[in-house]
Amino acid sequence: MPNGLNDEYYAAWSRANSAVPTAEFFAKNQPMFLMTASEIWLLRAELALDGIGSGNANDLFQTGIGLAMSQWKIDETGIQSFISTEKEATLYGDLNNSKKQIATQLWISFVPNAFESWSTIRRTGYPEIPVRTSETLSKGVTNGVMPSRILYPYTVEKAVNGENLQQAITNMGGDKIDIKLWWSKK
Repeated sequence: MPNGLNDEYYAAWSRANSAVPTAEFFAKNQPMFLMTASEIWLLRAELALDGIGSGNANDLFQTGIGLAMSQWKIDETGIQSFISTEKEATLYGDLNNSKKQIATQLWISFVPNAFESWSTIRRTGYPEIPVRTSETLSKGVTNGVMPSRILYPYTVEKAVNGENLQQAITNMGGDKIDIKLWWSKK
């Protein structure tokens, strides 16, 4: 199901071919991981592609995928089957495509930590989130562009650090959700 359907199209959307996460993904007792082994291995694959880290990028990438799947208790046979048969489980194409593959697997591995997934998109540009131009999609307050940042928490920050808060907002050009962060590459 496309993200951001407006009310009319959402009501009419056929859910027959839509994936619906099980309650396990969103349970209140669901563990929230700050950093996982899969994230480390996928970041190592990215570094290897950049010539910064050591190791074979594809081997590191596949280890990261396997660890992410293990975290969700997928058995070793299923993991090996996925890695050996799915095109996206092997780095291919040019450097940009390999980086796209790694970023996409990072994004997937962060479920249910949406904030980390969002950070990966902002840092790498992948997976690509198109501007909402279709009449079926709501443009929202960002005019169809994915938000780049959250607003400053005025209720607390203004009271304890108001002068510096205002200076940061001025330096940034405003406190808007579509202003790029300094570390955003794309």
